[in-house]
Parts: sequence; C-alpha cells; structure tokens
Amino acid sequence: MSLRDVAVRFIPRHTRLGRIAWAAGRRFFGPKILVPGTLGDVFLMVPPSRLSVAALHAAGFPTSVRIDRSWPVKPGDVHRSHGYHVAVIEIGADPGLYLNAYRAAFIASSVVLLDVADISPLLWRLRGLGDPLGYRAAHIARDVQDSLGPDLPEEERFGLATVAHLARRTKFLVVPGRGLTDQLRTLGSLTPASVIAPGPDAAASLSRVIQETLAMVTDPAHDALELWAGALADMGIQDTGADELPGISYLRAMETFEGTPSNLQGQA
Repeated sequence: MSLRDVAVRFIPRHTRLGRIAWAAGRRFFGPKILVPGTLGDVFLMVPPSRLSVAALHAAGFPTSVRIDRSWPVKPGDVHRSHGYHVAVIEIGADPGLYLNAYRAAFIASSVVLLDVADISPLLWRLRGLGDPLGYRAAHIARDVQDSLGPDLPEEERFGLATVAHLARRTKFLVVPGRGLTDQLRTLGSLTPASVIAPGPDAAASLSRVIQETLAMVTDPAHDALELWAGALADMGIQDTGADELPGISYLRAMETFEGTPSNLQGQA
C-alpha cells in the first residue's frame, strides 16, 4: 500500500486534520509553480541545426544572458518553459515531434519558428488524446476562418486560422512565407511576424528578435502595456506594419493612452 493510499484511508479529506494534511502535501510534494525567470532567461526548444547557442553568441547575443536548450521537446519541458523569460520554439506539422512544443507555446512567453502554414494535424492529435487545448483551438479557428472569404478552400482557411490562434499566444512569429503574414493580418492578428529563412544568416536576425522580445517581457511596464494593447485590438484598432519588432505596438498603445483627453487635463 502506497503512502497516498494510507493517507486517504486513515486521514479522511473532509476532516480538519485531513484538510491540513492535504494542504501540506500539495505545498511540499505537489507540482511547483514556476515564475518566469527563475530557471533562466532563454529556453531554446529548437533543433541545433536550426539554431544553436554557439551561433547566437557568434551573432552578437550577450554571453551574460543564460540560455538553456532541449530538443526534442519532452513533456517535462512544457511546464519547465514557464520558468524562463522567453522560450524559442520550433513548430511543424508532425504530431510525433512537435506536440509538446505546441503545448509549450501556450504556456511560455514565446518566439515561435513556424515551419508550415497549417498546424491542424497537431490539433487533431490533441483532440484524439482528449487534451482540452485541441478542442479550444479548433473551436476558435472555426469561428475566425470565415474572415478569409470564400476564395480559399475550407481546409486551407481552417489551417490558416489555427496558425492565427497560435500567433495570439506568442510574442513574435517567424513564418515560412511572406503571404502568410498578410493572411494573418486579414484574420486580425497583431502579433509581429517576419520571414527569416533557415540558413547561416538566420542566427543574426533571430538574435535580434530574441533580444528585443527579452527586453520587452522583462520591462516592468510590459504587463500593463499588453493589457492596453489588447484593449485596442478588441476595439478594432489594428497595426498595419508587417515587419515590426516586438514592443512597437505596445509603444504606440502607450502614446495613444498618453494623448487621451483625460490625461491632458491640467496640462498647459
């Protein structure tokens, strides 16, 4: 008989002693809640052939920034990714390789390197496993896919809508083609997106993106600015720039806030 079975049998949970015992068990033996930054600054969940720590440092990335990596992404890395300020995650369409990476993208402040324009196979695999994330993502994608109009086949529109749902949870999105950025804008996505082709020159561009994202999420004003930018998006105010780095939309939101009549009262 396990220790848990003994506790359940001899210390009923509904009693006062049981409530104290269960609370203590969760406190000392339950899963720990990670705070961003407690494990490090950057968590690379990318194949070494795509991006390595050495390539980032060679491109001028600060050596003082702590970088950890893991590939392929394991189930434990999903929860662990929340303990970093920024997670750099590669996502493709193969459920066997990218399912945990997709889950991590919804937990961490992430820079996503997207390899395909349709990630619906990941959603169907999640639904097959009974994961609520798959049901939620598919439901939202169905709601927004009609924004693309009838020119595209339904399957293609749904695939683009699943990418738009992923983009809403990321800080920066690296996409495989220029046309995808325009389609994401059509779906109302305000997430900064850019085309950075894999190759020897990609490390310099990705280094710049990661540094900008890291500076944004570690800024004390980030949370307030993110709430304000979300409020602007809910009101239908959209950013027309397709290649802006993270933080630009937040700066514009703050400038808008500072220029409102309620904040100009009493000023000369």
